[in-house]
Amino acid sequence: MDLTLNMIAESLNDRVISVHNAKHAQTAYDKALFLLEDEDRLDPGQVYIVDGDRLGSLHIPDASCLIICTRTVYEHVPCPIIICDGSVNEVYKAVTKVFTRHMELEQSIQAALLESRDLNRIIEPISRFLNNPIQVYAPLFNIVAGITPDYDTDGVFRGLKPHRAPMPPEYVRGIVQGYDVEESLKSPNPQIIQYPGFDCACMQINLVDGQHFIGRLVLIELYESFTPAASDVMNAVAKFIRHYLIHTQPDSDQSILSDEHAISEILSGKIIDNRYIASLLSAISWPVKDSFGILFFQLPTRDLPTNDLASYHVAALRKLLPNSIVLAMDGGVVSVFRSKAFSPKDLESMLNPYLLSSGIKAGLGEQFLDFSSARSCYLQAQAAVHTGAALDNQRCFFYYQEFALEHFVITANSTEFGMAFIHPTISQIEEHDIQNQTSLLITLQVFLEAQGNQVEAAQRLHIHRNSLKYRLQRIREITGIDLRDSNLHLRLFMSILLRQHLAGRIRDGQ
Repeated sequence: MDLTLNMIAESLNDRVISVHNAKHAQTAYDKALFLLEDEDRLDPGQVYIVDGDRLGSLHIPDASCLIICTRTVYEHVPCPIIICDGSVNEVYKAVTKVFTRHMELEQSIQAALLESRDLNRIIEPISRFLNNPIQVYAPLFNIVAGITPDYDTDGVFRGLKPHRAPMPPEYVRGIVQGYDVEESLKSPNPQIIQYPGFDCACMQINLVDGQHFIGRLVLIELYESFTPAASDVMNAVAKFIRHYLIHTQPDSDQSILSDEHAISEILSGKIIDNRYIASLLSAISWPVKDSFGILFFQLPTRDLPTNDLASYHVAALRKLLPNSIVLAMDGGVVSVFRSKAFSPKDLESMLNPYLLSSGIKAGLGEQFLDFSSARSCYLQAQAAVHTGAALDNQRCFFYYQEFALEHFVITANSTEFGMAFIHPTISQIEEHDIQNQTSLLITLQVFLEAQGNQVEAAQRLHIHRNSLKYRLQRIREITGIDLRDSNLHLRLFMSILLRQHLAGRIRDGQ
């Protein structure tokens, strides 16, 4: 288990004089080293225990190190520093105990994973380590587990016991979905702290009865910390709990595995022959000629390996999207479904709570009638996520049809040939507008958006139709183009969008 600055500093408790946290510190360290007398160079990403008097003479490469030193005058260095009281040997022994204690926690959890399929057994070491009542709620798998430290009347720790009455999954799900925690818990003074950017995307609720702390409810998938160090500990052990949830799910049967294989071969473009596609789909019991949809889920960065993270969300999305095929692909998760099973709006409404709580973005491609079009619609779903998220990062569900033009513009402008497509008259009109303080370019754009309908264009511009005719005539005089040529309309409209996108990139310094 990699330790963080918070975990180390809080564990050293009474020895710590001060903590100086560099702006770009590394977040985790896996061992502590004693810096010998003749050494003055530190390797990146390590924890070093040093004599404080040597601090100014050390060669520190970057902010990825952590220095733990004895009492000294603070020197400005690029990495975080924990200044402690005591000799170098005493501090080294204390730091070694911190690493050993966390290593023992990791070994206890790993042993529990190997020995038991009971989630209560998995969280026992965590509850003992944090000396705190803990309930873990896994909403995707309908699991609640709870452990409480047990003390005698003199306050002596006697061991661990199961929660007397763990909250049922339905009750906690209502808390998660409604966020009306005070009403749900019927507690006079619940304390709720939430850090949406936390790595394991969770929230924790401190339950308080009057002045007495009565426990913490840790909601995996929606979890929050009690102290900075406890947050980091729970964030580290969350991967073990996820591992448990993933690997205790029933194994998929062979037909589902073959379905996934067939779909992945088609979506990857490895199979394009319609007859071969039809033979693959016959095993899935889906009509070859039907209406289908494809979702692509872009996964967030997490502390789990990519494969485990994808497996976790595949299992979750199979529950949310029944009778669809869900598989990991291209660093994300893909769902293929029959369109009659879910409308686009139903999908967005159903998936939004899950997407918001897990930090996932989803893209929906256009419907297709047979799997010969599946590959292109899969690429649409990916493009919807990438284009939509770039334009509106507050949303988490994107329809390709909303961003098709923007996708074309961005794709065209990503090569040196994008500028070649832009009609030269666009720059002429733009230059005329700048010199004469006119708005002919926006007039042309609205006219083209209205597909040449002058009445509609004048209404959108809030001007008289005669004023619109005058502006269009000025455009003809300046550029020499014939706006009666409908074949020219699409070229001009796409040229304006490309020009606007290029201007945005220049403003952003790209």
